[in-house]
Amino acid sequence: MTVARWRSRGWRPLEREQHPLEAARARLDDGVPLLTGDAMTVAEVLGQVSPERAEIEKLPDGDLLRRVARALAADVIAVGDAFLREPETVIRKPAEIAVLVRALTACVQAVSAAFAQAANK
Repeated sequence: MTVARWRSRGWRPLEREQHPLEAARARLDDGVPLLTGDAMTVAEVLGQVSPERAEIEKLPDGDLLRRVARALAADVIAVGDAFLREPETVIRKPAEIAVLVRALTACVQAVSAAFAQAANK
């Protein structure tokens, strides 16, 4: 029965583990300060996500998942644009850039999976 429940959820991790979107966002937030020089900067700041929380909380799961995936995709674009405006960072901080590129890759993979999941809701 546990396996059947897990399968019906699309083989998602157990509740105690992070959802792939949350994990991807955390990784992205870890790399964003490299671009701004401020350790407190997160991708949401770069993406200027709207603070319409009450409206968002009323959305059905499929719509919410699509919206979160879209917001993360927009943040990835914003971070990518900021990255392109700082080309010398690649030379000065290659290890840190590797962290950022891995985070961007994880975000793109999570967004793709989320859109596929939302399409099935």
